[in-house]
Amino acid sequence: MKNLSALERNIVWRMFTREDYRQSFVHWEYMARVLLVQFRGLYGKYTNDPWLSLLADRLMKESKEFNAWWPQHDVNGIPDGSKVMNHPKLGLLKMNYTNLLPAENQNMVLTVFTPQPDTGTREKLNKLL
Repeated sequence: MKNLSALERNIVWRMFTREDYRQSFVHWEYMARVLLVQFRGLYGKYTNDPWLSLLADRLMKESKEFNAWWPQHDVNGIPDGSKVMNHPKLGLLKMNYTNLLPAENQNMVLTVFTPQPDTGTREKLNKLL
């Protein structure tokens, strides 16, 4: 990822514009909507940030889903949850995740993924080690 632009490294951009990223989520629409409402919360907090405005404008042009959902004005914090991902080499991975907001910098989010018990995910991930 080191040769990618800031836009290409952005998770919201990847979620809505990259087909390979889309295919990695079993429940893509749900995950994309969750990410969009989180982005809207950040966007509302920094309404004068030109980079966020540019990102939203470009996403409206590049993604029919983003363009359709953005005007709904849904807002949410950063919830914990679960994801089912389709890894190209390991197959289905079922993960729980927890989001942590560092006290020193509330603009950052640290997401910790843990394999769901009794799904075989832990064993699949251990194969990568």
